[in-house]
Amino acid sequence: MGKGTIKVKRKCCRSTPACKSCPIVVLREVLRDAKAKDAKKAEKKAEKARENGTESDEPAPTKKTGPDSRKNPKKSSKKGKKAR
Repeated sequence: MGKGTIKVKRKCCRSTPACKSCPIVVLREVLRDAKAKDAKKAEKKAEKARENGTESDEPAPTKKTGPDSRKNPKKSSKKGKKAR
């Protein structure tokens, strides 16, 4: 284990204040770091787009829209159910 590595406990001891090796504290810190990293990437991407003269702050569409989006896929077969 390196210098910045923390050994995470399996279970939270619910102490007040929370200890540094608490899984909840470690998870919160990891998520905070990831969010900051994503924000930094988005900022760089926006700056690069401004330099090129294209403003593309719109996110790409993620959900299908149109007549095909309303179709539901068939449900799986009745595997695993008992015959009566």
